[in-house]
Amino acid sequence: IINVAIAASCSFLTPIGYQTNMMVYEPGNYKFVDYMKAGLGLSVLCPVISVSMTLVIWG
Repeated sequence: IINVAIAASCSFLTPIGYQTNMMVYEPGNYKFVDYMKAGLGLSVLCPVISVSMTLVIWG
């Protein structure tokens, strides 16, 4: 359940995933691809850390 909750809050690949991303999208002249570039690494790293920490803490 913990991993599902964390996964639901890890939306790094699109600017519409979080309110703050939308606030800086237009004023910062970001493109959709910019979010894909930065978010891909975070989207891979987040589940790895989440599962690892869940196993350490509750495993």
